[in-house]
Amino acid sequence: MEGVFLPPRWKCVFVERPTLDWLRRGAFAMRRVQVRRLAPNRRRGPGERLRALRLVLGLSLRDVHRASVALSKSLRNSEFLLPASRLHEFETRNVIPSIHRLYTLASIYEYEITEFLGWYGIPQRVPKGGAQHMVRS
Repeated sequence: MEGVFLPPRWKCVFVERPTLDWLRRGAFAMRRVQVRRLAPNRRRGPGERLRALRLVLGLSLRDVHRASVALSKSLRNSEFLLPASRLHEFETRNVIPSIHRLYTLASIYEYEITEFLGWYGIPQRVPKGGAQHMVRS
């Protein structure tokens, strides 16, 4: 995140892209320097990870919405549009986004979509033999 301006009262400087390890340790709040600690045994949900990533990148809900408007216009498909209220639901209410909206988030956050799919429990690789070994004829 080179070239990002942070006011002097913020003590955090991000030299490189945030890692998943950093996101698992805590979330960064943009209004104050605050690291929210979670219970060590508690696993972070995909919504919490999406919110932490958005805050680390310094984006508001409206920023993500504006970027999704531009993406949906360039792709000429309104399914890529992501309203701020819907993103808030993804982050706080465990609502699962559609594949189009996951693509939008991956594009805006500059992450691989397969990483986001993994957060929602979708494996990156198909098991050997595909689904055939699960079906008994």
